[in-house]
Amino acid sequence: MQVKVNPFWNKKSLRFSLFCSAALLAAEPTAEENKIDMAELESALEAEHRAKTEVDAAKQRLKEAQARIEKVQELSEEARYKTKTELSYSNTKGNTETSQFGLALHAERKRKKNTITFDLSALQSSSNGIENNSKWRALLQYDRALSEDLYFNYLASYGEDKFSGFDYQFNTGPGLGYKVLQSDRQKLNLRGNALYSKDDIAGGGTSEYGSGLAGLEYAWQIMDNLSFHEDATYKLQFNDTDNYFVYSKTAINSKINGNFSLGLSYQIDYKNIPAEMKERTDRVFLASLIIDY
Repeated sequence: MQVKVNPFWNKKSLRFSLFCSAALLAAEPTAEENKIDMAELESALEAEHRAKTEVDAAKQRLKEAQARIEKVQELSEEARYKTKTELSYSNTKGNTETSQFGLALHAERKRKKNTITFDLSALQSSSNGIENNSKWRALLQYDRALSEDLYFNYLASYGEDKFSGFDYQFNTGPGLGYKVLQSDRQKLNLRGNALYSKDDIAGGGTSEYGSGLAGLEYAWQIMDNLSFHEDATYKLQFNDTDNYFVYSKTAINSKINGNFSLGLSYQIDYKNIPAEMKERTDRVFLASLIIDY
């Protein structure tokens, strides 16, 4: 049996096949188009890499900027003046009338490797209207950091004690200090100085001599609101080792709030060769209001 094919449909089928083939050929990318696509992909990947690099660089710059800000803030904090004032007063009335007033001032100025401190202490007391104690002492110190733990120290001190047998005592000279312990809770500094000393003896005469001074400063933050402090010095006359002086101040402070604390202190002022008719040791116990600002 012979099937006749309509010439119209043959032509139509041929045209459809040619159209589909052309469409497929048109959808197939050419080599040039593939090359362009690869170039665009590489460009996009390169842009992504540059963006990531810029983000990493920006993060690093931000980190460095934050570190500089913290450093400036730290230096600014160190450069500020820090002062502490201690005030104590006691008074009794009745069969015995006594009064006692004590003052202590500490001022500190830090700037990078340099530190200047000034300390002033004064005490006056009387019993039944008769003065029995009157003394004051000023100490100026300059410290220059030589390394993380070692520092240069120069001091000058002047004091008057009406009832000690010395009209005044003066000391000055250079030295070295060492930070033995520096932690969040405890600090211990040791220092030694070679001094020129001059004692003006009550009733006439002066004594000038070279001396050596050994000092100790210890601080312990026992609790957030409770601290212990010890400041002690030992001064020895070089050409007469029997003539030496010991000073010690032991204190415990309890913080009330950010600026105010209550303190108890015990001071010992010892002279191995006292003036005539004088005691070797003066002892003072004080309860004080401390103001930090």
